[in-house]
Amino acid sequence: MNLLVLSTLRQSKATVKQALDLAEQDKTKLIILFVVDDVITNEAISDIKQNSFLDRAASQVVAKVLADEYIERGDRMLLEIAELAEQRGVASEKILKTGSLITEVKKITQEKDINRIIITKRDRSKFSRLLFGSPLQELQESLDIPIDIIEE
Repeated sequence: MNLLVLSTLRQSKATVKQALDLAEQDKTKLIILFVVDDVITNEAISDIKQNSFLDRAASQVVAKVLADEYIERGDRMLLEIAELAEQRGVASEKILKTGSLITEVKKITQEKDINRIIITKRDRSKFSRLLFGSPLQELQESLDIPIDIIEE
């Protein structure tokens, strides 16, 4: 099985196309994983709380609306890609998770016996990668399967 990894910040049409092409070519099931990255969500919520005239209760409501929006976006994307897979005769399974991108990819890779991962590489500066690390590099170092990285 192949794993297409999408997240709040990692998504591109080229990555989806590559994942569908490979699954069709290899005649394998495509697991479509969308991770609502809680680090991103928590940073946005923190910014709202710190830079807002809203009180704590109102900030929590805004934070919930934001988190719900990310989940809704993930659900829509999963449905669209599953429909594309069906049109191409590719079996697929949709999974939506909230948490750490790295943790969730590792879990699904083990649970589903994944043979290949297809993921988007975000456009970031070298300085940003140095400061904050690279989730893709961590995945490559910790998993012993091919990872197709599609440039954004």
